[in-house]
This record gives sequence, C-alpha cells and structure tokens, in this order.
Amino acid sequence: MEKCQSAQGTGLKKSSKETLTATFKDLDKNKDGKVSVDEIKKGLKVEDEVAASIIHAWDEDGDKLISLDEFLNAFTHK
Repeated sequence: MEKCQSAQGTGLKKSSKETLTATFKDLDKNKDGKVSVDEIKKGLKVEDEVAASIIHAWDEDGDKLISLDEFLNAFTHK
C-alpha cells in the first residue's frame, strides 16, 4: 500500500494516473498486482524481446515483474 501511495507524488495529473492505473489493471490478467513478460506480450501484442525490454527498462526492484508503482514511474521521471 505504501508503494502505491508514493506514486501519488510523481507529478501525474489525477486523470492521467487513473488512466494508467486502469491500463495496468487490464494488463494484470491474473490480478496479482504485478505485470509479467507474458502479460505485457499478450496485452500489448508484442514479441517476447519487446516485452522483455519493457520489463528490463521499468523493473526497479529486479524481480522481473512490473508493479503499479513501477508502471506509473515509467511514465513520469525517467
């Protein structure tokens, strides 16, 4: 919960944050709060290499998954 709250301070407008959060939830098919390479591949209809590159670029904690906080951060200050 604390990690999600920290995303509020990223400078995203409320409507942008809501849109990105909805997109994240759509990608998170198994509803575990993380987006995997497979979920990105299927959700964005991209090749394995592209999905892996997205994970590599956005994964801040090295777990090879994207959390909501990491997803929001990818669209702000990088």
